[in-house]
Amino acid sequence: MKKIFFTIVLLHLYTFSFGCMCTKPPETTLEDWEKSDLILVGKATEIIENSRLFDKDGQQLRIINFQILEGFKNIEKEQKVISFDYSDNSCQYTFEVGKTYVIYGHQMPSGLAFTNSCTNTKNLPNNFAQLPAIKELREISKERDIKQPKGEAFAMIETSTLEKLQRDGSELAESKDRIKYLYYALGVSAFFNVILAMLAYKKRKITTHNIV
Repeated sequence: MKKIFFTIVLLHLYTFSFGCMCTKPPETTLEDWEKSDLILVGKATEIIENSRLFDKDGQQLRIINFQILEGFKNIEKEQKVISFDYSDNSCQYTFEVGKTYVIYGHQMPSGLAFTNSCTNTKNLPNNFAQLPAIKELREISKERDIKQPKGEAFAMIETSTLEKLQRDGSELAESKDRIKYLYYALGVSAFFNVILAMLAYKKRKITTHNIV
């Protein structure tokens, strides 16, 4: 009996130490709104196992992309796709590609969005538009009318990262070209200075010879 009790205690300690510990989730849609950085309905389109993104410890991030079907908070109307960090953790919410979800997300310091099982993120049917919770989100969205606060903070990270790399590469190429032209100009200037110095030396030598 003691062994069984000891085993149960150990299992509880293990769960406490390594399991997902959530605070009480919001009970109302308004609470969800206030506590989330972004809210949307999205369809999971792909999981990128080896993304170009790394966390602060140098670990490669796993990314999941969503097609945005409707945005309620901090989602631009023009934005069609959004990336979420989908790296393994104890509180990870399990998504399935092809399914639709209402997602209550948060922002990482890097700007990447994430969500987990401690939020009210959940799977939705395809005809989600008339669900009471979605209607309520829609009404709150109209009342608050919150716009995107940080530019590309919630843009599709994979795409925006690639564009930034291309933009930075283009700027670097232009910078190299400017430096190359500067070297050419300096080289030409040095060449003419040498020619002028040689001519001046030759002229001075001829003048000295005539005097003698």
